[in-house]
Amino acid sequence: MISKDADFRDSYYLNKTPLKLVKVNLGNISNLKLMNIIDTNLDKIEKLNSNGSFILEINDDDLTFSSMKIII
Repeated sequence: MISKDADFRDSYYLNKTPLKLVKVNLGNISNLKLMNIIDTNLDKIEKLNSNGSFILEINDDDLTFSSMKIII
């Protein structure tokens, strides 16, 4: 899931859902600029997709990644 909504970030850490989250922390930007940022980082996002659970936060000047081991 790709979202700008902070509620999804909270849900990831509190409820372990969604299992895969790309959180965009860029404020008000055009759709074109957002698509360019995602396109620029798509290879990193695709590599993370093999993980069972992760959050990737896209900020103005960096990417922040963390993963969570899911125990059932």
